[in-house]
Amino acid sequence: MTDKRPDDEYVEAVRQKAARMARARKERRSVWVVLGQAGTVGWQFALPLVACTLAGHALSRALHHRGPALAGVLVGLALGLWQAGRSLMAGLPQDEEAP
Repeated sequence: MTDKRPDDEYVEAVRQKAARMARARKERRSVWVVLGQAGTVGWQFALPLVACTLAGHALSRALHHRGPALAGVLVGLALGLWQAGRSLMAGLPQDEEAP
């Protein structure tokens, strides 16, 4: 008779979510911290995009072809998104138990 009923699993999942919410309320961050993090993520996205765009434009002018400029924009976009995503994922709190 050690079978868990589906209701028990649901109740346990709700308990875990309530505990996470209570922890989040206790660990509330300042508005300035959140704004600082948003600014940092913005720069981490913008800098690779601008740098690769400029590099692609310079290469386009040297080769007299438009392809490298578009490639520079796309590479910069990919690098910026990757860097910003990596930064955001590193800032997320990790759960003790994975569902």
